[in-house]
Amino acid sequence: MPDRLADMPLDKLPGIAKGVHRKLNAAGVYTIPDLYRIDPRHARMIWRSVEGERFVRALQGEDIPLVPTRRNGYGNTKVLAPENRSLPNAYFVSRWLVEKATARLRRDGYLARHFSIQVSCRPKGWWADGISTFPSQDTMHFLELNRVLWRRFYDRTGCRDYMSVGVQLGRIQRLEDRMPDLFLPLPQASKTEREKLGKVVDNINRRFGPDTVSFGHSKPHYGFFEKG
Repeated sequence: MPDRLADMPLDKLPGIAKGVHRKLNAAGVYTIPDLYRIDPRHARMIWRSVEGERFVRALQGEDIPLVPTRRNGYGNTKVLAPENRSLPNAYFVSRWLVEKATARLRRDGYLARHFSIQVSCRPKGWWADGISTFPSQDTMHFLELNRVLWRRFYDRTGCRDYMSVGVQLGRIQRLEDRMPDLFLPLPQASKTEREKLGKVVDNINRRFGPDTVSFGHSKPHYGFFEKG
């Protein structure tokens, strides 16, 4: 079997990203037959994770069950097209990313307790900041936090040429685990009125197409490069 794949580049295998590829080459593993023949315990050392051992054992034909994964957050980082590298456009793209992330948060039945942004610009480099919040899946709430962080960012850096923006909804929990709130008031595992409105918007966009309804002005940015 490994000889049938001998001409395929190692990094064409799903799971061999640039970082792992460099580690394998540093360990003298350059081809798929090389990888097939190494001791799985050695692969664990190369990966610096048990996933390396699992990967090689699966490659060698063992029946390796999938391990359940746990999502840690929702977000996306977008490398900006040249026409979107001004302050207004970069900010409006970030609003669009917030809308997309909170829609996925609601779809999967989660709340987020932390919101952060990451901005890359010239000549300042990377900047990131975040805010803890009460558990929420309300798009308008996270758009307001996004505005606060952008104002904080601009006041500190005065950046002009934006290269990429990213948003992240973190410290997530299941909606059914939401505790009652006496001040809203809000029964356990219930949604606020604005969260219910967000679900209505999600349903409209799912039926009639993305961005049919948005939460104020934003700038859709499909294509180009993205991570997340």
